[in-house]
Amino acid sequence: MKRNKLVWSSFCVVMLTSLAVTGTLQAAEIESSIARGAKLYDKWYKVIDVDAPTESHSLYPPDKAYAEKPGSNWRCKECHGWDYRGRDGAYASGKHSTGIPGIDGTAGASAESIIATLKADTHGFGKLLSGPDFTDLANFVSKGQVDMDASIDRAYRDRGKGPLLRLPGSGPCRYRVPGRAASLTNLAGRLRIQSSCAAGV
Repeated sequence: MKRNKLVWSSFCVVMLTSLAVTGTLQAAEIESSIARGAKLYDKWYKVIDVDAPTESHSLYPPDKAYAEKPGSNWRCKECHGWDYRGRDGAYASGKHSTGIPGIDGTAGASAESIIATLKADTHGFGKLLSGPDFTDLANFVSKGQVDMDASIDRAYRDRGKGPLLRLPGSGPCRYRVPGRAASLTNLAGRLRIQSSCAAGV
């Protein structure tokens, strides 16, 4: 009887450990997919190592600043914004303004619906991206958007020197990304920050 209990207990421990490891691996795979999707959102053709399209995107307004620059107007972030808010965010005005809505309304949407939109003739990515590319981009759009206003202080953005960031627990201090403004979809992986407290900003 004791032996049966010991065998059963051992079996349960092995099964629970296996489930925990599987869950951890799945979570890591989703996080990896979202991170790659963010890079695709920023500059997909660089991620998949192909040349940028040579003709402008059909949805990019012909009277806007990057109408003659396919390498720019085929980037998701160029129309929908680095803050995901498109015409209602940082690109509401200025040279990046297009009047195109952001993707913030698609946060939480199904991957299938996002992929269908990307493959539709209007967006035109059907023959440009692979299955894993679509999955990663859809995972980012659905599950990877963050509230940029929680990290970036728009009122104190220092043009040309990078955005000022508020970090959790930093109190009144802000932090600057040195050099020109970094690509915000890649920011987490390459932050080298300087404290505004030390700089007296």
